[in-house]
Amino acid sequence: MALVINHNLMAMNSARNLSDHYGALSTSTQRLSSGLRINSAADDAAGLAVRELMRSDISTMNQGIRNANDAISMIQTADGALQVVDEKLIRMKELAEQAATGTYTEDQRAIINSEFQAMALEVQRISNATDFNGIPLLNGNLSGISNTSSLSSSGSLIVHFGTSNNSAEDYYSVSIDDSRLPSLFSNANLVGSVLPDSIPMYEPEGSSKQVNTFTTGDQEYPSLTSIEGGNFLSVWQSQNQGGAGWSIHGQIMDTNGNKVGSEFQVNTYNISDQTQPKTTTLGNGNLLVTWASNGQDGSGLGVYGQVLQKDGSKIGSEFRLNSTTPNDQQTSIQYVGNPLVALDDNRFAAVWSSDLQGGAGSNTIFRIFDNEGNPLTNESIVSDYPNGSNIIPSITKLTNGNTIVTYSGGGGGGPDPSSYGIYSQEYDTSGAKVGNNILVNDYTTNVQNWSSVQSLSDGKYVVAWSSFDQESPGSWGTYAKIYNQDGTVYKSEFKVNDATINDQHMPVIADLKNGAFIVSYNSGGFDGKIGWAMGAQIFGYNGTKLGNEFMVNSELAGNQSNPAITALDDGSFAIAYNNDAGEDPSGIGISVRIYQPFLDIRTQTRAQEHLEKISSALIKKDKIRANLGATQNRLENTVSNIQIQAENLQAAESQISDTDVADEMTNFVKEQILSQAAVAMLSQANSLPKMALQLIEG
Repeated sequence: MALVINHNLMAMNSARNLSDHYGALSTSTQRLSSGLRINSAADDAAGLAVRELMRSDISTMNQGIRNANDAISMIQTADGALQVVDEKLIRMKELAEQAATGTYTEDQRAIINSEFQAMALEVQRISNATDFNGIPLLNGNLSGISNTSSLSSSGSLIVHFGTSNNSAEDYYSVSIDDSRLPSLFSNANLVGSVLPDSIPMYEPEGSSKQVNTFTTGDQEYPSLTSIEGGNFLSVWQSQNQGGAGWSIHGQIMDTNGNKVGSEFQVNTYNISDQTQPKTTTLGNGNLLVTWASNGQDGSGLGVYGQVLQKDGSKIGSEFRLNSTTPNDQQTSIQYVGNPLVALDDNRFAAVWSSDLQGGAGSNTIFRIFDNEGNPLTNESIVSDYPNGSNIIPSITKLTNGNTIVTYSGGGGGGPDPSSYGIYSQEYDTSGAKVGNNILVNDYTTNVQNWSSVQSLSDGKYVVAWSSFDQESPGSWGTYAKIYNQDGTVYKSEFKVNDATINDQHMPVIADLKNGAFIVSYNSGGFDGKIGWAMGAQIFGYNGTKLGNEFMVNSELAGNQSNPAITALDDGSFAIAYNNDAGEDPSGIGISVRIYQPFLDIRTQTRAQEHLEKISSALIKKDKIRANLGATQNRLENTVSNIQIQAENLQAAESQISDTDVADEMTNFVKEQILSQAAVAMLSQANSLPKMALQLIEG
């Protein structure tokens, strides 16, 4: 090789080798310091692509493990709550067993029932309150479409743990059944809803039962009242039974709808017609029945009454309530509302309609009597607008002893400009008016009619009525309004019925005395039924609907109408009605349906029945817990499997990506030595031009 100055080829060769070795040393240093064989795509393009896919799967699997563990925590939360529910149900069964024996009195069973109800309310509270991260667990929110628990495609909560979205491989649908009271006790016929402090829910005691024994002709327009001790009285008008026309008859029934004793006639005077029966229970426990008797007072209809003992036997003779006798006096022209109410101090108050008394039209009359039927006050015209038509009265007693009277008024110059509106008037305990008439309805177009008024146990009172063309064009709807005891509005006018097919009208009300009241009414075509039915809706004392509107009658054929309703001493309520498709073969008869309180052991029979119900609830709860346990076990196995998968995939990723330190260290030492050698040789090569210079200098 020639000795030259311009191109030091030996230095260039040494520099190139140094650069190669230094680059290799740099790569080796990077791999040793990072622990990775692939630090960039240049290191291994294919390997990088495979590694990144593996890394994404590993990261997803690790998150899936966390997801599954969160689901396990959720299930443990639900199971822990159900363990407490288990304790409450066991205590409820113990209390039911205690109340099922005959060695306790009614008062003692009432005490047992109070704890029983408290346990039930706690089950409901736990089911409503249990959540995980804000997600309700036991209130049916996570129930599957197929109403099954555990893992299923119908579950509401998705636990995702896989790297894709295949339902068979990557996620579970978790379903947890509803553990609230109605679901645990599996009764599809329940009506009402559970409140935080009470259980105003009811279940029908089978189908309806016929009240009347005499079936020739028609028996119509029932009225009910509860009897101290648990029974109730049903009265109605019967055709051609007690004479040539209509007469008033009654039947005592127990809280299961069974007849107690025989049917009896109430009225004594049998000439012409006795119609429009109404009844109430007096403060001394006796029963009062009133009716309109034609011609008995010498001029058209008059209002008569009869006091009965608890067994239906008569006390004294029938008596006339109206002093004014010209024209007609009648208790309930269209059989709506209750014109009777028991007062304090062995008295009662009655209201009726009287034609041409005190004005040019019909007026509602108010009067107080003692419990034997002797008048204690004069007749009082209720309406402030006596020249109109003021009819169809209803009355209730407030908790302060005063009374509220409502009526349909029209044409007398009142504040409702339509043909009829609903008015109310308060009376004090002496029978004197308190203030003036109040217009109840807010909507004043067309006709508002058929009012009913009922006091509530918390001091308020509610008025219900029918309104034409208000929300359902061309038909009647039922509306209500709640007042405080002082007459101020507690809840403004609201609609009662949900059904809108044809008419919903002629409401009646009962206080269920457990934080709720019920309104029942005639319903034309309710729930798709052909013919008249009876709708009903339970409300809380604040006017909130409890549960859904329901059809009272069990019959689907014919017509059922004109409901009468009463709350019973054992917590049940009874609804009687006209029925042309019941057991009465000749025409219209009287049927009654009993709704018993849900989860109530105030009677020995009911306590015995609840033993089996609670056992069934325990089984259903155990199924939920068992499915939760199975779900938890499966999720734990899933976690274990994913952990193994992630571990193996991590090993594969490590094989591709990680540095083999021993091999790389050998390479590092080699490249380090070669780099040092290249530096030394480059230094030597760079000294060669000096040799050429020495030759030149000589």
